[in-house]
Amino acid sequence: MIYDQLSELSNYKGLHPNLDAAIDALAELDLIMLDLGKHSIDGNNSFFMLQENRLDKDIGPEFEVHRDYLDLQFLLEGREIIKYGFGDREVSKAYDPTIDFGQETCEREMDVVIDPDHFAIYFPGEAHRPNVYANAGETVKKCVVKVLID
Repeated sequence: MIYDQLSELSNYKGLHPNLDAAIDALAELDLIMLDLGKHSIDGNNSFFMLQENRLDKDIGPEFEVHRDYLDLQFLLEGREIIKYGFGDREVSKAYDPTIDFGQETCEREMDVVIDPDHFAIYFPGEAHRPNVYANAGETVKKCVVKVLID
């Protein structure tokens, strides 16, 4: 997991060419002017989704896990907690490769607060639970960037 200020995102170029393409594209876009939904950067190699999400106050023990794509998440409006799961883990929903999604429970968790100034990157295999209420409004406008890591 990487957590940093959004103004520092370009410092993470060089980790993977698909992430580089996503970082470059994001720097050129005015995301607030785009419609909600899926937007392509480089086909299936990198794309992003603009979402308006209601935050969860009552959360379960499951964390999502991806194997093919990393998640780069930041907000355009609002404040959200993304829980990071670690320690001993147990599968609670089998991984589905057609949607790159599975669920696990984790022994430990840590809160990561994102807002319009901060981002988080979750690499394939890292358990995370997005859209958790952060005591600062019930909804957020969010950008989730999916980057294929091969």
